[in-house]
Amino acid sequence: MAWNWKFYNLLDQSEKRWFWGTSIVNLLLLIIFFAVGYFAAGSILFYIMWQLMICLYYITKDKSNKKKSGMREWTDAILFAVIAATLIRTFFFEAYTIPTGSMEKTLLVNDFLFVGKCNYGARLPMTPLAIPFIHNKIPGSDIPSYSEWPQVGYHRLPALEKIKRHDIVVFNFPVEGDSRYDDFTANEHNPMDKKVNYVKRCVGMPGDTLMLKDSKIFINGEAQKEYKKMQYSVNIWVNPQTILSYTNQTIVKQTRQGPEEIIFPFSYKQLLKHNIAVDDLEPAGSIRTPQGDLVNMWNVKINPSRYKELYEITSLDSISLDVFEKDGSGGMSIYPRSHSVTWNRDYFGPMYIPAAGATIPMNDENFAIYEKVIRDYEHHTTFTKSSGKYLLDGVEITSYTFTQNYYMMIGDNRHNSSDGRMWGMVPEENVVGKALIIWYSYDKDNPSIFGRIRWNRLFNIIHNMD
Repeated sequence: MAWNWKFYNLLDQSEKRWFWGTSIVNLLLLIIFFAVGYFAAGSILFYIMWQLMICLYYITKDKSNKKKSGMREWTDAILFAVIAATLIRTFFFEAYTIPTGSMEKTLLVNDFLFVGKCNYGARLPMTPLAIPFIHNKIPGSDIPSYSEWPQVGYHRLPALEKIKRHDIVVFNFPVEGDSRYDDFTANEHNPMDKKVNYVKRCVGMPGDTLMLKDSKIFINGEAQKEYKKMQYSVNIWVNPQTILSYTNQTIVKQTRQGPEEIIFPFSYKQLLKHNIAVDDLEPAGSIRTPQGDLVNMWNVKINPSRYKELYEITSLDSISLDVFEKDGSGGMSIYPRSHSVTWNRDYFGPMYIPAAGATIPMNDENFAIYEKVIRDYEHHTTFTKSSGKYLLDGVEITSYTFTQNYYMMIGDNRHNSSDGRMWGMVPEENVVGKALIIWYSYDKDNPSIFGRIRWNRLFNIIHNMD
């Protein structure tokens, strides 16, 4: 304590005001973290670390009588801010923006999140030489924001909690750069900790056996709860003669291929009133009924409990849930992308999710399911089948013991999500952190500038949104 006041007495009046101001702001942050339900240990660690950084800044300031230039003072302040923010971003919190509708309506497009790094244990940087605050590409270019040398092995600090079923988790996309599983990132070859970030819900834990039946999740044979805001794909049929009184509206949808203009038979206000996103509604063709009437089909992503609301938007001929048949067409778009496995998005599994130390026998089915897992995520060079034998790095094996835990991540927008059903399990080393708080949100499709901010979502606690 005496040491603390000794350095404090060396400060001039202006520095003392700044010291107390920053310390009070730090204390207010601690109170805010407690108020929004963040873990007590994490909040206190954040407070202590930031307070130490404040003290360190003033301790290391040049106390000589030589007056610093304005440029030197600005350089010192900026350098301190960059170092402090980098430490916070690496070990405590990181901001993340929801880019797609795969977690609707739990998380919406353009929700801005804080992701807790220390919840599951902060992962130490594996690519340490990188431009601060930039993930993998310098904005506006394809130039990497990092140096591929040196690469450091996987290490993680002690965790405040373990990953739990139903947690919403941010992780590095495991199949980035593998065209067999994802065409859109096939040309990306970033180090593991620089791969694009994804956010999904953890539905399968290490050691679980997961299965989907009629799009419902079963773990170890037991049906799992339905999240109250999750969505399914619904087909609706609209007779053009019954919607002449409705205003057609041209709305621009942003797709992976670029902007696309679609004429909707309903106004944006009608969609907004019933909380239906533009991205959750798309034309699906037209058919002619036996009576000769032309009927337009639309595909809507919505929670089944809200079907009746669709009748309030426009006059509908019928509604049906868009669920694939068992052993239907999943083909090479569904994990494990093997002709020997006939799963689809709604009838998937059973599939064992490996736990560290678990051993599986090697056979044709397990080779199809775990080939990529064992070769790539378990860091082997080759894993092949030749003349009925399974060769791992050129050595025949009859069983395999996993070295790390794996998780199954699936989006709440069950029929509009690229998730583990398409590309498999997520290794523990890919986990970035836990989604904690929505601190800002806006609706890019809202025609009203003042209505674009989603005020009701600001500072929502995510674990209370199940």
